[in-house]
Amino acid sequence: MYEIVSHGARAGDWVILKVDNEKHTRVEITVVCDFYQWGSRDRVEGDCDLPVGATLVPNRLGTRPGEFLDVWQLGDTLFITRGTERWKETARLHG
Repeated sequence: MYEIVSHGARAGDWVILKVDNEKHTRVEITVVCDFYQWGSRDRVEGDCDLPVGATLVPNRLGTRPGEFLDVWQLGDTLFITRGTERWKETARLHG
């Protein structure tokens, strides 16, 4: 589970709290947005739609209809993909 804790508009950074209830860990991640993209539209550089206070609970199998959500981390890069089969939004952020 990931919680969007804050967004610094001036610096363009987000603070995201990664909570792992099984391992009983909480990791604070500070990232800036590289880009986001809706479906096949052009990428929008440097801005992501991550509302402060939102909780992102991965739903990779789409068990909640229309609520596909995948969050994964590769090194210092965080990828968030959400939406439906027909229309997905992807955001790439880095620390």
